[in-house]
Amino acid sequence: MTAADFSDIWSPPPPGTPAPSPDDTKRFAVWLIRTRGDPEWNPDRADHPMPAWREEMTRLISVYQRSRAMDDARRAAIHHAKLMHRHLLDLGYPVSADRDMETFVWWMAHREGWLNKTAAVA
Repeated sequence: MTAADFSDIWSPPPPGTPAPSPDDTKRFAVWLIRTRGDPEWNPDRADHPMPAWREEMTRLISVYQRSRAMDDARRAAIHHAKLMHRHLLDLGYPVSADRDMETFVWWMAHREGWLNKTAAVA
């Protein structure tokens, strides 16, 4: 993968950009992030306070729990990657598109664990 593959992963790709093969996990993850993510939630901008990020994450998980649809899982996973990116920036830690993509892939690999809320978090 080149640096261009990770340029501005929070914005939609140019029209007509073809989807890479799902077998190319990293490129496919970046394509999903760019095509399925809500551009309103850009973690590189401080448009939303952290509580709003968490509320949106809770909402997206709830939608996924009800629908169990792959696209809803992807939207939640993308927002989770964005939330972690924003949180790291707020804490003063470095961020990278590669880490964001890995966060997305991790969430998708563990998406079944998000189907049932088993305990309240205080």
